Amino acid sequence: MLFRGVGLGLLAFALPALTSANNDNDGGAPTMTTGRRRLSESDTARRMARAHRLLQEPEDFSLTLQDFKNYLDSDVDAEFGFDAEAAAEVIEAAVQRWVQYAEWEYGLAVEAEEAYYAGAENMEKSDIMYAYLVCATDPDGSAEPRSAFGRKLAVYEYIVSNLDDLSPEARADMQDDAHMKNATDALETVYNGELLTCVFGRFRASVIALINDMAETAVIPLNSPLKIRKGVVAEILLSAYPQLGEDVDDMDDEDGSNLEANSTLGANPNATDGSLEVVLCAGVTQTELTRLGDKVKAFMTRKAPNGKSYASQIGPYANLTDAELDDMAYPARIKLWRKAFELGIDNPNGGCDDFISRVTSTVVGNQTSEGESAVVRLSLQESEGEVTTEADVACTLGLVMGVSLLPQVCSVEVTHEVQTMHNSEAQWLVQGGTKSGNIINPTTTRPFWDVGVNGTGQVVAISDSGIDVDHCYFWDSEVGMNPNGGDDMARREGIP
Repeated sequence: MLFRGVGLGLLAFALPALTSANNDNDGGAPTMTTGRRRLSESDTARRMARAHRLLQEPEDFSLTLQDFKNYLDSDVDAEFGFDAEAAAEVIEAAVQRWVQYAEWEYGLAVEAEEAYYAGAENMEKSDIMYAYLVCATDPDGSAEPRSAFGRKLAVYEYIVSNLDDLSPEARADMQDDAHMKNATDALETVYNGELLTCVFGRFRASVIALINDMAETAVIPLNSPLKIRKGVVAEILLSAYPQLGEDVDDMDDEDGSNLEANSTLGANPNATDGSLEVVLCAGVTQTELTRLGDKVKAFMTRKAPNGKSYASQIGPYANLTDAELDDMAYPARIKLWRKAFELGIDNPNGGCDDFISRVTSTVVGNQTSEGESAVVRLSLQESEGEVTTEADVACTLGLVMGVSLLPQVCSVEVTHEVQTMHNSEAQWLVQGGTKSGNIINPTTTRPFWDVGVNGTGQVVAISDSGIDVDHCYFWDSEVGMNPNGGDDMARREGIP
């Protein structure tokens, strides 16, 4: 997902987790402890009754499609068939799809929370923490606008004040200054204006129903169309059909019947070009991180009661026939997903079994503290046997959708290797040099380097949130980079 006018890097698109403490009556506040204790039956009933009320009236989700488009940018137009210049009935149909997707995603969250309280096997607390977009403004009559921190704190305090099933110990813990700071840090600010702050956070369904009732907030579940970064589907299609060029949008508008191409995933798991980059939500445990590859494969191969893949059967339109999709004039993107599933994970001739067996996962960024996120790269190994290329691109699309359905995943995108082949050109350009000769044997001048000005012995001052000590400009291959060094000009180090 791309944010208008906000220069954020990859990790800024990760969703923070509001994970819970070592008991189940803390409202979902983050601590460093682990464990599990059940709520009482009465407390569970109260919590889930609140969630079911919202599930029965999904149009009560207070963050609208237009609200989302005002501040954020993803493929919602293609996914929901939204066109601001279209007829009123087309816009209304897109809004209804927005509500249907919210209802479907929230239904999964409610079902997961109920199963967890009932003692379902193989469920961890992270499995019931789904991602949401929460936007908060200031109360009417406020003397002056609050900061992003003030708005996040107001949401947190509202939770603490209105969860009537908190134990006295849990309430005291949640009102502790350090605890409140951890909770607000775990809400990632993705938009901040004078009158509005929007954050990504992970909550239990029962808690999000409570937040949705807060007068100064607007809420929507972060479902698959919002997790898949803008342009991912088009880029996969363009990689599969390079001859399309700028006409790739026309293919995206078709029903996907001509999905016949090679996969877009890179063959080398250590290469970045063409891999899928998966950003996990902040707060996902290190154990879950190491199990992500197996989790993805299991999710892709899991079968629904009708024998088709679970990933293709849990969407809000899974039960519609092709004729119904046509009669109801659903967006072409929905039909494209349907065709990708038919050619890929639902294909009776082995589905994506070979494809999935070749998917490898590589951790390329570890979370190091509360509020930070881990990044995993999914790549495709070469097959030792015969590969059905017709299905590979369909399986790639199925993998994108399957990964986005995991509650622990917050962002999926296609990533490419940064090309540095033009560094030699940049050298003489930034030094005000000249270039002569021909393309085969060019002659360039580098005035700074010619007089010995090459950065040796220089100290660079940085006034920012920090530097990446593993960056090639700072890393010392012999002794590493000392972030708290002194003034040894013979090595690379940080000077505090």
